Amino acid sequence: MNKRSFLRTSNCALIGSTSVFNTLMNMRLLSSVSAQTNTQNDYKALVCVLLNGGNDSFNMLIPTSSGEYSTYLASRSNVALSTTGDNPVLQIAPSNTNGKTYGIHPSMPKLKALYDQGDAVFVSNVGTMIKPTTKLDFTNNSVPIPNHLYSHRDQAVQWQTAINQGQTTLSGWAGRMADYMVPQTASNGDFFGISLAGRSFFQVGKFYGSYPISSTGATPLDTKDSKGIFDLKRNSAMKSLVDQEYNNLFQKVYAKEVKKSFDLEGQFNKAFNASTITTPFPSTSIGQQLLAVAKSIKSRDDLGSKRQTFYVEHGSYDLHSQLLSFHSTLLADLDDAFRAFRDAMIELGLNDQVTLFTVSDFARTLRSNGNGTDHAWGGNHIVVGGAVKGNKMYGQYPDLSLSGSSDVTFNGIMLPTTSADQYFAELATWFGIPATHTALKDILPNIPNFDLNTVDFL
Repeated sequence: MNKRSFLRTSNCALIGSTSVFNTLMNMRLLSSVSAQTNTQNDYKALVCVLLNGGNDSFNMLIPTSSGEYSTYLASRSNVALSTTGDNPVLQIAPSNTNGKTYGIHPSMPKLKALYDQGDAVFVSNVGTMIKPTTKLDFTNNSVPIPNHLYSHRDQAVQWQTAINQGQTTLSGWAGRMADYMVPQTASNGDFFGISLAGRSFFQVGKFYGSYPISSTGATPLDTKDSKGIFDLKRNSAMKSLVDQEYNNLFQKVYAKEVKKSFDLEGQFNKAFNASTITTPFPSTSIGQQLLAVAKSIKSRDDLGSKRQTFYVEHGSYDLHSQLLSFHSTLLADLDDAFRAFRDAMIELGLNDQVTLFTVSDFARTLRSNGNGTDHAWGGNHIVVGGAVKGNKMYGQYPDLSLSGSSDVTFNGIMLPTTSADQYFAELATWFGIPATHTALKDILPNIPNFDLNTVDFL
């Protein structure tokens, strides 16, 4: 239950309960600092897009050199894409792959254009890891591997927390960045982390949390629902309560939390509703979420934000069947939305200061299950923005042969060659976390196990 749901469904009769008091205290993730006037050059934002369900990313980025493509065809069989015909993959030739060529899914021509223009890169074969792992290590269980490796829930959470061995108190690596950076940048902690998908683990820290919004702005506490007139009366009563003085400590905490929710909603929506973006966005869910991100970024000065993270979800990628048709539609929606977002950042003059990146539960098996693919491990990811070092592919693209050097099974489950921590460290240091500072180790506890210099894409 998130903070807003608790406040809307709570009854004043609950005040005075020790358990409720503890819950209220635990929910105090938002701690304001004075909003200061922002300047454009001080601003940076990271936009995390979770491809929910496990993206089949070896059909998003495909090897097209003759030998590698033959291996791809043999492993993928009836879910393979073609390099010829009416709808071929879109060829790219990264400048750092020794002449090897690759193809982008045919549903993503706008992403290819961004890549060609130097505003998008691919990071290959990334996955959750605790320590560097070889196939022999995996087979012999000689190094720890992430908990519940093929579980949607667990892996989606681990991509957000960067703590793959599990933890008793969940916090996210963006939330831990907020704890460090809000005091450093004098940014407004209330709006440091904004989520379009409810309260995310990604943005929860010790002192700061995620501020959930919808594509139309902050969700008001007094939104009318199926309860109709009762809802209006209840919220009218709640608004009157926050203006009263209470002698009881529990009631004071409750009143303060409710009042703060109303105040933040008003502050955010005033800035958000006055923000206009002329770049057209698609009417899809991912398009409208990224439009809301763009409007929030435009509102940064009114919100007192010098650093921000955004969390967006797009799905469903869990395609155990009908992979080719459904995946094509999902990637086409992503393609349109990513191009619109990049164009909006150019409109705002912030293309070099905003970086969008993808994560996903995991990739999919190379071997077809008949009409789709199953849960796997390492996969390919997209990074978009003017700060990327373009026309290159980062990380190490794996050997796609079944039971080959990269396959930890016989189904085409790719052993990652780049850890999620290395991927995140590049984003975090660009964002302003010193690479040599203990803060990076606090934000990414497993990073001391890995080389920081292998994915220099920003």
